[in-house]
Amino acid sequence: MQKEMPLKERARKLIKQMRERITDPGLCTRHRRREVDFSRQCRLTFPVLMLLLLQKSVKSLQSRLHEWLWQLTEEPRTQSLSPGAFTHARAKLCASVFMDLNQQVLWPTVYGPEHQALVQRWRGHRLLGVDSTVTRLPKSAAVGRVFGWEQCRNDRGTQERYPFGRLSIIYDLLNELALDARLVGKRVNLHPVWVIFSLLAFGDLFGLLGLLIAVPVAAILGVLIRFALQKYLASPIYDPAAVARDDIAIRP
Repeated sequence: MQKEMPLKERARKLIKQMRERITDPGLCTRHRRREVDFSRQCRLTFPVLMLLLLQKSVKSLQSRLHEWLWQLTEEPRTQSLSPGAFTHARAKLCASVFMDLNQQVLWPTVYGPEHQALVQRWRGHRLLGVDSTVTRLPKSAAVGRVFGWEQCRNDRGTQERYPFGRLSIIYDLLNELALDARLVGKRVNLHPVWVIFSLLAFGDLFGLLGLLIAVPVAAILGVLIRFALQKYLASPIYDPAAVARDDIAIRP
């Protein structure tokens, strides 16, 4: 009960800063795909689209979109958008906008010195958890080049191939926050356990920056370790008898 008022105050501050950030024209300029995107006056503007994306709903997207526009205009008879309007608007937006909001608004507000006493810890550390799943991605050559291909098989034999990726989300469990998300392809060549360990280790050692660089650094370390292991297994240190056999084989 003692923390109820400070928690509400932090939530109000977070909402206020999020609203100011979303309505800032600079945010749209930095995270739109083209200069002409979101430049015309339309009903599904950049702030409206962002507010819709940040909400949770169990309803269909089309139904939620209609209700959301009716709430904004307070006119239930307002003409609805076409089914493809949201898709076209979302295609103009870069995913980096959500990382921007996390880094510039969410994390500084929650973990900042002003509200540090509200941050829940376990023995002095954040308790982090990772939720990860493998998902099939759209079948296209561009996606396949980035994430790699997986051949599908069933009892009828070999079927079509599709790009697959692993979506991982890291949570601050005690503070009920989703800190970051990563969609990693098979080209990274990292075991899921190694991905989770790298996120946890780098997050505790280097904080928020560590969460961002964990997977790339882990991939680089994995390549170096595999290269060193191959060199070691082929060296006389690992199998001196192999070198002797090679010497005998090449003698005239």
